[in-house]
Amino acid sequence: IDPEVYADNGAPINFSVRTPPFDNGNLDRKNFIHARLVTDIEAGTLLLRRTDDDYSTYSPYSRLPLSGYTNEQLADGQARRRAWEARYTSTTALRVEALEIEFNQNK
Repeated sequence: IDPEVYADNGAPINFSVRTPPFDNGNLDRKNFIHARLVTDIEAGTLLLRRTDDDYSTYSPYSRLPLSGYTNEQLADGQARRRAWEARYTSTTALRVEALEIEFNQNK
């Protein structure tokens, strides 16, 4: 593995990662507002989607360009638990530091 190589025989390497379900330590309903990625600024685009039913079904992917600081997904809707999946297939470097979640919790 070479950290300077981002393609395999000319084809981008398909990278995907899933978060564990987020529930804030309880099963109260949460109003999700934003999911924001903390990444390096690169030329590529990351795809992000969410699931509220333990990975059974997913929302459509949102395209998040990594070329600026505003790479966020409107994480609209309510859920008791939510997880995210990110996919990246560009031929540029990718370093994700965190996924920041903004939400309000209902009782």
